[in-house]
Amino acid sequence: MISSNEVNNMDKEVNNMDKEVNNMDNEVNNMDNEVNNISKEIDNMDIKIDNEILKLEILRKEYYKEIKNIDYKIKKLICKKYDNCIQKYGSHKVESYRENGPYGETFYYCKNCKYEF
Repeated sequence: MISSNEVNNMDKEVNNMDKEVNNMDNEVNNMDNEVNNISKEIDNMDIKIDNEILKLEILRKEYYKEIKNIDYKIKKLICKKYDNCIQKYGSHKVESYRENGPYGETFYYCKNCKYEF
């Protein structure tokens, strides 16, 4: 037969084991919470990255529009320069330029305003 001391000792051991299991359960729960928090942080980072990418794409489109606008203004001013040449001199003063080499291409341009024909 088992004595009451032995039963008490076994009860203590079982209680200690229960405490250890509870501690392990708490650790596992804490780890799960950490993993969930990390997962949420990663999701939030992805959202922030996507938003930043979107902002940069919008900025790139705005710059592209501005560059197109500047190109248009440059072309307009060049045309005005060519028109001024005709008004000032009556016509373009055409000169030719030939590239060096056996197959050099010949270019024609206005000596005054550099208009290429």
